[in-house]
Amino acid sequence: MKPYLHQHLRFNLENEFGETSIVCELSNTNAREYIYLQSHEDFTLEEVKESMTKYLELLDLTQCQHLIIDTRGFVGEWDLLNDCLESELNHAKEKGLKYCAHIVPRDMARSVAMIEAKDSFSKNHISYEAFTGAATAVGWLEICDKV
Repeated sequence: MKPYLHQHLRFNLENEFGETSIVCELSNTNAREYIYLQSHEDFTLEEVKESMTKYLELLDLTQCQHLIIDTRGFVGEWDLLNDCLESELNHAKEKGLKYCAHIVPRDMARSVAMIEAKDSFSKNHISYEAFTGAATAVGWLEICDKV
């Protein structure tokens, strides 16, 4: 049995107005356990760094190989997000991350920012795909290591 099963594995980061800006939690489907990291709006560099620290703590605890990043609600500088992700990917790889499904707004799906994100994950030998819907992202994670 996994020692963390009875813990509530979720954290919320709040903005200066007390509203949730980033959520990170352990989730699952019938076929797969994954960490879900979701942004609700624009956020600061400090919030991005704090969310990555919390994500790495959760990854260290669970050794969960699968991550969903949901940035459909993000409004802001994609370069900031990519730079922070890139700086932490080696740590995530060392802690066991193998697969990342990234849910993005439709207008970002084929953007330069997503190409750069895929390159960053690829350099760290982490499989990465961008999706515009949660169902396809979860579906990909459910089969990605069965091929």
